[in-house]
Amino acid sequence: MPADDDHLAKAKRYVEEAQRIVWEQKGRIIRRRAAGLDSLDAEGTLRLLEANLKVLQEHARWLERKEH
Repeated sequence: MPADDDHLAKAKRYVEEAQRIVWEQKGRIIRRRAAGLDSLDAEGTLRLLEANLKVLQEHARWLERKEH
């Protein structure tokens, strides 16, 4: 099913991008802490980003199962 393949490929790209964003956010938190700055908002953002990543990963896994 070419359409499903396209959806799966797109979902995997979204997962990769979300993982990159989560990694960058973790770096921001580390840098803020190292500078003695408040990181509470950055940590809240990280939790939201991680939740979104989890949803994207679950969707990609669902698409993979659907193909088989």
